[in-house]
Order: sequence, then C-alpha cells, then structure tokens
Amino acid sequence: MHISASQTDLRFIEWVIKFAFVMGGFGKSWRRVFHKKFYPEYVRRRRIHIGCHWESTDSNLLNIKTSADLQNFLEDLYKICCQRLASRPPQAMDWRESWHPKRVAVYCKLVNRSEVVELFHNETFKTTPAIGGRNEGDKRPFFVSSVWHRMLPIDGRQYLEIVTVFHGDRTSNSPWRHRTQGNQLKPFIESLDNAQLNLTWGTRPVFDT
Repeated sequence: MHISASQTDLRFIEWVIKFAFVMGGFGKSWRRVFHKKFYPEYVRRRRIHIGCHWESTDSNLLNIKTSADLQNFLEDLYKICCQRLASRPPQAMDWRESWHPKRVAVYCKLVNRSEVVELFHNETFKTTPAIGGRNEGDKRPFFVSSVWHRMLPIDGRQYLEIVTVFHGDRTSNSPWRHRTQGNQLKPFIESLDNAQLNLTWGTRPVFDT
C-alpha cells in the first residue's frame, strides 16, 4: 500500500520520531532507564530487569551533546508542533502528560553514570503514584508514572541524563500526593536540584503551601 505525504508531513513525523528517541522508549516500563545497565545492584538484589535503553551507532544523528542542545531541540520541536497543529498560542490540556511548558519540567545533566536512578526506589517516592505508579501498601503499580527517566548516549561513555516531570495535575487526587507523607512534588524536585540537574525546558513547578 502506498501512502502519500507532503514534505511538511514527513518533516513533522521525523521530529516526532526524534522526540521518542531522545526522551523515552517503547515497550513495558519504557519510562525508566534499563536497570541492568544503569542500576545493576538493583538487578542483582531483585533478579528482575526493568526499563529500556536504545542508542544509535551514528553519534551525529541528533547532534545533541549538551543541555543547551537539548533545550534548542525541544524549543524547535514545540514550534513545529504549534505550526503543524495550528495552535498559536497552544492551550494547555488537562491530560496528565500534556506537553506544554506550563505543565512539564525537563531536567538534565551530562554524566558518566546515573545520578538519580536511586530516587525512583526511594521508599516514599516509589509509593507515590506520580513516581512509582503505586500507593503505599500496593504490591504492584496501578498508575501511569508522571516522570520519564532517560540516559541519552553522548560521545564516548557519557550520557545526558534527562528527567521529565509532568506536574500539571494539582487536583485533590493529584498523583504527587503520598497517602501518609503528603505531596512529594517539592521533595522530588529538590532531590533533582541536589543532584545538580538543571531545568532545561518547561516551567519549574510552583509548590503547594
């Protein structure tokens, strides 16, 4: 079957595919880095592999080497999406993973190893729906996590560690609320700050008082 597409359509599809490569992955638990590679001690203790990781043999495919490169990429992508979807200025939707600068914050840092993978196994964070996908007392996740974690390969053995935080849901049922420890959005963001990950795109959340 032959599908015809304009150059504009093809360009848009190309950017969407690049976005998927840079920011996440496909398959079960794609929102997390491949633990066998980036958190092997967890695999040794639990004997379970979670997360995913893919990398290109062509280091110039995206030409993203620094946080500034990532910022430029996301800015360009956002502009292209606005033009393609004829939404200027775009309205922020109420979806949990709404890609709007007022509802998402992208943090990153150039590293040799993951600096924040252990946060996702913190006893409090991992039982917060937004981070661990489950509530305290639940044995298995029942929610879609509101955080993406990616180790983007750079030249050599370096990676751009990227953490994408969706923080737009501030309702009484916010996934950031822990049943006994309160809202975990501020502690999680502060943990990224302590690890010296920098806000690269989007908006730093305003915390509940």
